Amino acid sequence: LILEKSKPFVSSLATSRAEVKTPSSPATSMASSFLGAFGAKKSQPSSSKSFKFVSVGSQFKESLGQLMNTLEQTKPHYVRCIKPNGRKLAKTWEVLPTLHQLRCLGVLEALRISSLGYPGRLLYPPFYERYRILNPNRPHPKKDTDPKVGCQRLFQHLNVKKDEYQIGLSKLFLRAGLVAWIEKQRTDKLNA
Repeated sequence: LILEKSKPFVSSLATSRAEVKTPSSPATSMASSFLGAFGAKKSQPSSSKSFKFVSVGSQFKESLGQLMNTLEQTKPHYVRCIKPNGRKLAKTWEVLPTLHQLRCLGVLEALRISSLGYPGRLLYPPFYERYRILNPNRPHPKKDTDPKVGCQRLFQHLNVKKDEYQIGLSKLFLRAGLVAWIEKQRTDKLNA
């Protein structure tokens, strides 16, 4: 009877959350569809007519668990929004409120740490492919399969101090100015 209603919302209530796959009679089918629409789930098969209502708290807990699983499987990126002025005018910057927002978001601190540390962060394959010409002892490109090892050999050949770079799992971390110096070495080698 509910399934035959002309309103799509009413008919979806009867079918959307039904948990019973093969009901024993039309009456139990109707009851399970109706109760399923309002958050009730059929209990263990030991009692055929008992239903357990799902509380809001357990629905929230299940939803939160699904969200946490999704977040663990992804790599989220965050966008920090800065309000340039309180009057919402285009092309108008108020310095003090903007600096306050940057401090609160940690942007200024992140920039300070980055400039003191290793601001150059590059992946191994593109870095090695571009600068491998600087190492005269380099093997043939087909034989040299590990760009990480190739980058280490390149730095040894160029006599770069160990504190000027760090080897990470997938990236090189370079101090400020090192990339420019290596690029100059590459340009000189190509022009020679």
